[in-house]
Amino acid sequence: MTSPSRKPTCLKVSPDTSLLQPENQTGISSESPSTNANQLKQSNALQSSPNTASRVHVNDSRRDRSEQFTQLKQDVEAFGFHGIGNLRDISITDRSRLKSGVLFRSATPSQATSSDFIKLVLGIDLNTIIDLREKSEDMKDDGSRSLLRVFSHVSSRRVEELDYVRANDANTIAEKIFNDTAKSPNYIEERYSTMEASDFYQQEGKASSIREGSQILLGEMVPRSSSEDVLRRHEPDVSRDCLSNVNKQDIALQDICPVSLEVADAALQLEFGTGHTSRDVDDRMTNLDKQIDEFIQSSDDIPRIKYYLPLAERKTMALALMSAVSMRDKLKVTGKYLVGKTIDRSQMEQAKLYMLKKLDELGLLGLNKIILRYSQQNICRVLKIIATPRHHPVLVHCFHGKDRTGLIISLILRLLGIDPQQIADEYHLSEEHAMSPAGRAHFEHIGGLTVNKWCKAPRRVIIATLNHIDEEYGGIYNYCTSIGFTEEWQQELQKALLLPAT
Repeated sequence: MTSPSRKPTCLKVSPDTSLLQPENQTGISSESPSTNANQLKQSNALQSSPNTASRVHVNDSRRDRSEQFTQLKQDVEAFGFHGIGNLRDISITDRSRLKSGVLFRSATPSQATSSDFIKLVLGIDLNTIIDLREKSEDMKDDGSRSLLRVFSHVSSRRVEELDYVRANDANTIAEKIFNDTAKSPNYIEERYSTMEASDFYQQEGKASSIREGSQILLGEMVPRSSSEDVLRRHEPDVSRDCLSNVNKQDIALQDICPVSLEVADAALQLEFGTGHTSRDVDDRMTNLDKQIDEFIQSSDDIPRIKYYLPLAERKTMALALMSAVSMRDKLKVTGKYLVGKTIDRSQMEQAKLYMLKKLDELGLLGLNKIILRYSQQNICRVLKIIATPRHHPVLVHCFHGKDRTGLIISLILRLLGIDPQQIADEYHLSEEHAMSPAGRAHFEHIGGLTVNKWCKAPRRVIIATLNHIDEEYGGIYNYCTSIGFTEEWQQELQKALLLPAT
């Protein structure tokens, strides 16, 4: 998309003003990427950004008092959802350029109220949910989980087809997924409350269970009706090359001692949701809103789907974390862990605490860098789903809806040429939910992590992340192309999310 010879400008923090200011050699351009002549020729929908301010305010306390950010907060509040935290239509970022009702972001929707359910299912007519977590993390969410009673899990085989499909065939593939779902739905939650609670919970979401008289379908049960007629026409493309590159990165990390990896993985079990107490299925079933039950039983089975496309999954994070530890410390922590497993359990806890402190040192920016490097395959899949109109409207979420979701949305906004100040403001909106008592509770029981650091969403972090993409990967267009989200796909994303040029 961008010319290889073109060097973008970098936004750096000015020490006396706490602003990011441009320097004309490396980093983020202060003007919209849409000013590139080649890109304008390819997509008339991509307009010049109305705000080409030369400075990006990253002083959160000052910027929070601005008229623009105050209006953003009011737009979120006016959205009127009560059980789903951090939910908003990304079009509020720039209403003059972005289509509304297409792409939404939120925290976990597991506690959606009956009002939220009706608004999303009947009002917005939500078609697709993308969960940026592993299914095992999703299964630990509290709440009625009512939305998941009308959304079917997309099988891993279907997900893999996204790696090789071309943009002009994307709607065909998506239509097959929806058609197969209509024939054999694979609901993530039970449809009716007549099901025995013992049949419901399947650890790690890997088992299938169909009991006579129940209405539940769990596991990998979407039929494998294929799309070979479409896939057979595809020659190997950038996606295949990209997957090879990603695999090479993973292979390089596999040199880490398996026991060392086990230490990091054990530490991260706390970080990624296993610190939650198991939900009481019986209580949850008896408290389900009767209006939702009635709606589900009386309505037609309209196919709606959910993808699990985890970013920063535990295995990846453990590998990346151990690769950042010196060999001396790696041997030390591994020794403690082995002693803890066989003799003194306190030594095991010390080893896990050490790894959590290493994660704390990396911080939010370090987390973003890990995701950008080691979760490229799923980033590409997420972008392709959002670029495919048949999936719309789409809701993207993780737990807080702040870090993994915030990174994905920021990448999309940057691809669309949205001004960095607007991207930073949109990212920072998530801090209010994450710093709430409910948001903080996720981290407060974990030793080794600085709660205030992980519950915030500083503008400075996302601008530094965009800077990193420019410096490490040559810009957002080069990064996306390298992971398989090619120029053709980028144009489809622009058409899907940008308002027509006037």
